Amino acid sequence: MRRTVFLAFLLVFVLSGVALGQCDCGTNAIVGDPECFAGFYVTNPIEFKLVVPGDYFFECPTCPVPGIVAWRVETFESTVIYGEVFAEPKGHYYVMTWDQKDVWGNPVPTGLYRLVIVTDVAGEVDHYINIQAPPCVAWPCWCGCWGCCPTLESIPCCVPYGMIYLDITNNPTPPNILVRLSLTIVQSGSSVP
Repeated sequence: MRRTVFLAFLLVFVLSGVALGQCDCGTNAIVGDPECFAGFYVTNPIEFKLVVPGDYFFECPTCPVPGIVAWRVETFESTVIYGEVFAEPKGHYYVMTWDQKDVWGNPVPTGLYRLVIVTDVAGEVDHYINIQAPPCVAWPCWCGCWGCCPTLESIPCCVPYGMIYLDITNNPTPPNILVRLSLTIVQSGSSVP
């Protein structure tokens, strides 16, 4: 009986620690870095959109739905390197894409960037992007540690209750992959109308 109670207590304690560790907003990878960021490999397009959760309207029931009037990309030093302005506000469902190029069409170097969406009624919403070099270009992935390649570094952000935020699609496919595998599953014995 004591053993069962102890194991149940231990299980609850461990699961509580795991749950609390899912969103660590206070840990910085390097001093001076933002608390959270989304990691992307070089040349991977970055798709993003504005998310207006239902709790935004619980916090402000009379607020109108924010529309997107512009977006821009800044370096970590706040220099604007790319941006778009819309003649008419776009809905929060509008998906934007940044191809990791500056305003002149040149690929940007690896490093930290700030992605900013400007809304018509809710101000600016931002998120940091960390553009990283691929771990290796050889296949199979040989990184000097018997096949254990480094992964794409990202630190997820906590979303405060009642706040709008950016949803950023992360496709962690390293560039220069020599082989791509596609798998199709077909159920045998079924007929397609």
